[in-house]
Amino acid sequence: MKKRTTIFSALSLTSTLAFFLAGCLGPGMNVRVTVTPSLIDKTYPDKMPVNIGLYLSDEFKNYRVTDSTKTLGTTYDFWNLGSESAGMFQVGLSQIFEKVVAVDQKPPFSKAQSLPLRAVVEPKIEGFDFKVPAIVVQPWSTKIQYKILVYNMEGKVVWQKSITGVGEVPGSYTRTLEELGTNPAKPTTAAIIDATDKLIEAILGSEEIKGLLK
Repeated sequence: MKKRTTIFSALSLTSTLAFFLAGCLGPGMNVRVTVTPSLIDKTYPDKMPVNIGLYLSDEFKNYRVTDSTKTLGTTYDFWNLGSESAGMFQVGLSQIFEKVVAVDQKPPFSKAQSLPLRAVVEPKIEGFDFKVPAIVVQPWSTKIQYKILVYNMEGKVVWQKSITGVGEVPGSYTRTLEELGTNPAKPTTAAIIDATDKLIEAILGSEEIKGLLK
């Protein structure tokens, strides 16, 4: 009798884990994941008194990831990754430069700009990795790989840097409808913020950019 109870308990636990691994909510579940990053306003003592351009390609602004491989029956749609990354990078760069102006082309420019610019920054997204925990209490995590290019006004790349934004949030004992959206959104939001902070630190620490902007 004891053996049967043990076997039954093991089967029950296996079924429960399989239920969680499947996403708990059956097939055909589409989850719209909305990232909402914001940056704390900071004052940097070595803010650079020059204007720069920010070039955002359509590919970058419209970047999104639709992933149906992580959880059986659930599709995660990270629909605003590019637009929110673009907004965050503009805010972040504005904290270390006098002005940041959106430009519609990379230098050399075919038309005069409204402000004299010293350089143009172009961000790209090179990779996205989102992990759903196998067990609900484990952390949810996201990594976003960016490449940052800085051009002089002749169009030459004078500096480039690969940056990985990382975000992680604790798991929970449930996997409700609401959590299916917020659990992916929180670490992804944190990853964009982390990448913005790393971008600021990298630019402030770059001797090449300091030389260019003198």
